[in-house]
Amino acid sequence: MDKGHIILNGCKKIMFSAPHAVEQTRDGKIKFAEKETAEIALKLNSLGYPCIIKTKNVNDDANFDLVSDYKNDLVEFIKENKIQGIIDLHQLSPLREQLICLGTGGEECLNLLGSHDKEKKLQEHFKTFFNNVSVNNPFAAKGDGTISRYISNKCHVPCVQVEINSKLFLENNVSIEEIVKILDKSTYILENIHNEKDLIS
Repeated sequence: MDKGHIILNGCKKIMFSAPHAVEQTRDGKIKFAEKETAEIALKLNSLGYPCIIKTKNVNDDANFDLVSDYKNDLVEFIKENKIQGIIDLHQLSPLREQLICLGTGGEECLNLLGSHDKEKKLQEHFKTFFNNVSVNNPFAAKGDGTISRYISNKCHVPCVQVEINSKLFLENNVSIEEIVKILDKSTYILENIHNEKDLIS
């Protein structure tokens, strides 16, 4: 049965997710695909990172629906392969001022990365490449159905939603390859040093 997504294995322990790589259906409405996220995930997979990518709209939104084959299979893979962290890839509207937005849960739930130190380090990392990097504005990944919060709840590993402004690609300000290098260099921040007590349980 075609569940509308694929999981590609890799030797590394940080995993990437691209749940909006194709059009999604949310509350009966079609939402645009964030196509570059699939390209980014595939190139990261070639570097050894496991990834999960949406390949078909099956009248769902894997980053919104509470019941989701995408999230169920992701949880199973994380547990079976001892994955240490998840970076969930998204694209911002080109009308947004933020170039990068990090979703770490916001004030209404515990930090999805497991520590505010990780949050700060990630923001500093992206600020070396982009001049407008926000945290939880406009998107905090705080909804129960978001990949980051759901996986934090179920698997107790550091999670972050990374939103990349689409105008970076539309205006050729950055290449897919450059984004891949930036993300590759960020993964060490999620590895091994999380505080279990600060993760959602």
